[in-house]
Amino acid sequence: MLRNCQKCYRVFSALHGNLCPACRQQAQTDFEAVRHYLEEQPAASIEEIHAATGVSGGQILEFLREGRLRSISVQMTCEVCHTPLAAGRICDACRDRLKPARPASGERVYIMETDKGLKPRNR
Repeated sequence: MLRNCQKCYRVFSALHGNLCPACRQQAQTDFEAVRHYLEEQPAASIEEIHAATGVSGGQILEFLREGRLRSISVQMTCEVCHTPLAAGRICDACRDRLKPARPASGERVYIMETDKGLKPRNR
């Protein structure tokens, strides 16, 4: 299957992933540089990591959101309840409250149960 790279927009033959081989290799190199720097300087800010490694702040945040890296000084928040997180996009409490629901089409939809006793709609 042919795809456009999500980063450089070149057309490439994709078996899996959204990045061409060159961009995937560059992302892995950037990840290793940031990981190595955080091992030496665990309390470094994004600006310090960027200055030392040359990796963009957005890419560093993406590594943290993916859960591939953890940082003491970078404050991210849960996308649902805005609780501070060390890594990832959703806190454990919100992840536990997400329940898979299957509509008639077989497509997977997640419904958030609230603390107010409201029940998810049946589809």
